[in-house]
Amino acid sequence: MKFRYLILAFFILASFACHSKERAKADSKVRFEMAKEYFAAGDSAKALTEAESAIALDADNLDAWFLKAEALAKTGRFDEAFKTAEEGASHLAPGDQYLKSHWTGVIHYHKGELEKARAMFTQSAGEMPRFTGNHALLGQVCTKLNDIECAVQSYLKWTELEPKNDSAWDQLGITYVWARKFDKAREALDKSLEINPKNAMAYNYLGTWAAEQNKAADAEQFFTKSIQLDEKNGFAHLNMGQLLMLQKKNKDAYPYLKRAVELQKDNVYALFWLGKYHQDAKEFENAAGYFERAVAAQPSFWAARMGLAEAALTDGQLAPRAEKALSDGLTSDPANKKAHYYYLSRLKLAGKDFKAALEFADQAEALLQKGEALMLADLHLLRGQIFEAMKKPAQAEREYWQAVKLAPKTPIAREALRHLQPK
Repeated sequence: MKFRYLILAFFILASFACHSKERAKADSKVRFEMAKEYFAAGDSAKALTEAESAIALDADNLDAWFLKAEALAKTGRFDEAFKTAEEGASHLAPGDQYLKSHWTGVIHYHKGELEKARAMFTQSAGEMPRFTGNHALLGQVCTKLNDIECAVQSYLKWTELEPKNDSAWDQLGITYVWARKFDKAREALDKSLEINPKNAMAYNYLGTWAAEQNKAADAEQFFTKSIQLDEKNGFAHLNMGQLLMLQKKNKDAYPYLKRAVELQKDNVYALFWLGKYHQDAKEFENAAGYFERAVAAQPSFWAARMGLAEAALTDGQLAPRAEKALSDGLTSDPANKKAHYYYLSRLKLAGKDFKAALEFADQAEALLQKGEALMLADLHLLRGQIFEAMKKPAQAEREYWQAVKLAPKTPIAREALRHLQPK
């Protein structure tokens, strides 16, 4: 009898352990869904916390590992992101190793290392041709690299694999817009709306399709329709805001840009345009705050650092913050290193640190590639301004004439000639 009780007790314990394990897996899935919602809303910090909780409950929750790695990458913690991807990959089955290449590509993408990202997505696509995630992200990378034909082919492959996926047709359509193939773009976006007539994103892209053809009124109608179908479509709010800003309708643009940030707090483009809004209003402290938020959300987002530098050139009190952002960018955004040196030189000139200004200008020139005559001319103009401020007229004149020679009939040449006029 005692033996029978022992067997029963063992059975109860085993059942309890099994139940606990299943409960942990279920709780892990809930945590992951919460992490996914936070990530979509642009709150990478909370997404990271929930993803870590999901992993603690179930180490085999591969989606949570991937989301954790991407959340780390989004906040600029790239070394940790690569390490997390490695740890997550150790839980992959032998047939799923293509996901490791995919995850690595995503981290390179967020780091701004686009060629490395392309290589990883291409490798992953070779390992698992039917995994549509590779084709979707390869299309994005190729678009950023301005390799539009590569992007088109990637999205065409996606539509072949999933012909009823309206998102695939959306991406193909907007890529045709960037290729200036407007008829094909409209055809793809109409196909998306055939599949899903209430697809807010398709109307958003039709707005861009119209805007790129200078049809502002049509663009506004499409963006409005997109927002009506999905008020939480941050992309449509952003695009409407951008369209209005470009038409100098800043006050009309402001609520759309604010709503875009409310919907996604790390929407770097909305943050950037809000910075521009305040910059145009000469509210430089507010402008700097938005530019800094954009940089924090995406360290490789060069336009925000440039905006902060431009604000600091007008309001000298912002110079230390701009210099720090540019100095940080030398490591976090290496693709734009020469531009960082250029703006550091301009800031040092404004601060009358002429030696440092010349050094940064020299460092920018050392990184120039063959054929970048316009940038070289701009650096000669900058050096001319530095030497002029140092009261070295002969050296300044030589630099100004170099700028004119390299970039005749340009604003750079006109500015150089203005400095060459007798005082």
